[in-house]
Amino acid sequence: MIITLPLQENIFQAKTVEELNEKIVKAFEELAYKPVIKSADDHIELTVEDSSAGMTALVQLGNLYLAASKPADAEKYYRIAMEQDPLNFIAVTNVGAACLDRKEYGEAIKLFEQALERNPYYVNAHYGRTLAYFQQGDTERAFQVCMDGTQKTLQAVDNSGTRDNLLRMLVSLAEKMVSETDFKPVIDGLKAKLEQADGKKIVIEADDNIVHSATLQVAKAQGNEAHEIKYQSNLPFTDYLILRKLIRLQMVQEARKRGKNKVVEFTGTNLANFNRRFGVFFSNFSTKMKAESLEAFKLGVANGFSYQLMNFVHDLIVEDRIYFDYPQLRPMQLLYLTRQEQESLTAIRPSKELDLMPQTVVNASRLMVLIASLYYANLYGINVVSEYHGNEKEYQKVDGLYEEFIDYLEGDPQPGDEYALVEDFAEELGFGDLITVHGESGLIL
Repeated sequence: MIITLPLQENIFQAKTVEELNEKIVKAFEELAYKPVIKSADDHIELTVEDSSAGMTALVQLGNLYLAASKPADAEKYYRIAMEQDPLNFIAVTNVGAACLDRKEYGEAIKLFEQALERNPYYVNAHYGRTLAYFQQGDTERAFQVCMDGTQKTLQAVDNSGTRDNLLRMLVSLAEKMVSETDFKPVIDGLKAKLEQADGKKIVIEADDNIVHSATLQVAKAQGNEAHEIKYQSNLPFTDYLILRKLIRLQMVQEARKRGKNKVVEFTGTNLANFNRRFGVFFSNFSTKMKAESLEAFKLGVANGFSYQLMNFVHDLIVEDRIYFDYPQLRPMQLLYLTRQEQESLTAIRPSKELDLMPQTVVNASRLMVLIASLYYANLYGINVVSEYHGNEKEYQKVDGLYEEFIDYLEGDPQPGDEYALVEDFAEELGFGDLITVHGESGLIL
C-alpha cells in the first residue's frame, strides 16, 4: 500500500521535502516496523506492507492525523488498518472513538467490545465503552463496565493517564448513582428478614456518644431482648454503616443456627497481658504525662488495637458479602471504602501520636490495613497499597495473610468458621493473647 503525503498542507507543517522526510522518520522511529519512505520533488511516498506490522504503522499515521486535528483522515487510516487486520485492537478502538465523537453510541460500543475480545486489558477500550454507555444515558451499565475495566487493568502499565481517567470516572459514576438512590428499602428489607429469622426486634438509632462509627449489640440467644444498632449521625454513609451491622448480625444468626456462634472479647486477662508486654514502654512517658492521663491513654491504645484485632476478619467478610450479595450497593461500597482508604493512609503516616505507641502494635495495625487495602483493590481495581510505603518483609507478610483469607473464602466456609480465622490472624500477627474467643451459651434461638 502506497500513501502519498504532499509537501503542501502536510500534517507536519514541513516546508521542504527534506524536512518532511526527517519528521516522518522521527514519527515512526519507535515502531518495530517502519514504512519504506521514498522522496519526490513535492511529496513523499510511504510504502506500507499488507501485514499486521504494516497496519500498526498505519494506525500511527492515523494518530498523526488526529494530533493534527484531522479526524476524518485519521479515521480513514484506522478503518483501513481494522479491515486489513481485524486483530488490531488499537485500530478497532480508535474507530470506535470516532463513532463516539459522532454520538453513534451503538456502533461505538460494538467496536469497543470487539477490541476487548482481542485484548481484555486494553485501557482505552474500557474507557471508551464506559463513556459510550454514560453519554447514552445508561449510568448503571456505565458503572458496571467501568468497574470491569478497572478490575481487568489493575496490573496495566498505562503511561497515557487513561487508566487514571477510568478510575476517576468510576468514582464519579458511583457518586451520581448514590445521590440518585434511596437505600432505605434495602435497609428495611434486610431488617425485616433478620427480625423474622430469630423473632427479635432490631432497634436502630443514632447515638453520637459512641466511640466507634457504628456498634451492634446482639441480643442474647434466649430471652426477649432486642438487637441494637447504633451509629454516629454526624458521619457520612450512615446508611452503609447500618447495612454493615445488619449483615454482621446476619452472620451471628447463621452461626447460632448451627450452634457455632462465639463471642470475641477483650477481657481483664487480655488487658493484663497488654500491660505486661507494654507496661515498661508506656512508663517511659511518665515524665511527659500525668499518671491519670497516661493510664487513660494506655487503656485507649489497648482497647483500640484489640477492637481492630477482634473485628478485622469479620469486617472483611462483611464487605465480601456486600459485594457479591448486594450488587446494588456497590457504588456506595466503593465510595465508603475509598474514604476509608484515605483515612487509613492518614492514620499510619509518621506522627507524634504514633510515636507514643509500641512499634509492634503499629506494625500489626499496618498489616491489617494493608490486607484490607489489597482485598479492596481486587474488588474495584483501585490499588493504593504502594502508597503505604511498606518494606519487602512487610509486603511478604501481607501477601501470606491475604492468601490465607482468600483460601478461607474459596474453601466453602460454614457459618461460625470465621472465628477460627479471627484467632489464626491474631496469632500470626503476634497478638493472640490480646483477644479471647469462647463459646456462646444458649445457642437455641
